Amino acid sequence: MVMEGRYFQVKSKHWYSHFPKEEIEVSRDWSSKMNLVEVEQYHRQLIADLERREHQFNSVQDRGESLIRQRHPATKCIEGMMARMQSQWS
Repeated sequence: MVMEGRYFQVKSKHWYSHFPKEEIEVSRDWSSKMNLVEVEQYHRQLIADLERREHQFNSVQDRGESLIRQRHPATKCIEGMMARMQSQWS
């Protein structure tokens, strides 16, 4: 059960770490005058961050798949979390 607990810890950390950055983009007032250089720099930083996190994302998804193949008792929960994580990533 320790390994499964670790899966959820890593998954949760990854899942929630994107919300603040997503909120910035969702709440940005695109109709107002903006410093386009600043927005472009932010975008480059965001893409670089996502590229760095891709390995962690894939690792968490691989661990979830492994637990499912092992017929873990919480398979349905793991599948749901993985689907939400994939949706958020996409």
